[in-house]
Amino acid sequence: MSVQIRPVVYEDLGRVSTLLIRTFDRFLGPEHSAEGVASFHKVASHLSLEAEFNEGNLMLLAEDGDEPAGFLGMKGPRHLKFLFVDEAYHRRGIAARLWAEAKSRCLERDDGDAPFTVNASDYALSAYARLGFHAVAPRTMKDGIVFTPMHQETGLGPG
Repeated sequence: MSVQIRPVVYEDLGRVSTLLIRTFDRFLGPEHSAEGVASFHKVASHLSLEAEFNEGNLMLLAEDGDEPAGFLGMKGPRHLKFLFVDEAYHRRGIAARLWAEAKSRCLERDDGDAPFTVNASDYALSAYARLGFHAVAPRTMKDGIVFTPMHQETGLGPG
């Protein structure tokens, strides 16, 4: 079955939360302290995702039939907050497809020229570089979450 991308609906939030936490724990958890893991679990909880959804932030779900294959969530018109792909779907171009769709929708909503931003984990640095992002500050930590701030200029890069 082919993977389809669509906007998240409210009923998806529980499955999205499960995907985020499972994928984080598997691939990113080891690079974070207990505080960082707890912080991520909080922002990826159903309750937090519901708040993001109700604020009108763009959320996209990649699905293979009824199986969630990936998720992208924006915070406002320019900050990429979540880009996670289930382990079974890695290296199939799903992250790039999600980003291309999100970027297009964001540019339709907001025609400003501010850069897109993301706080990349060590695990995801090379993936974001392939998507056209570049580091703009040194690796840092907030609430136990380790990340490198990255930007992509509007209109540049893949997608």
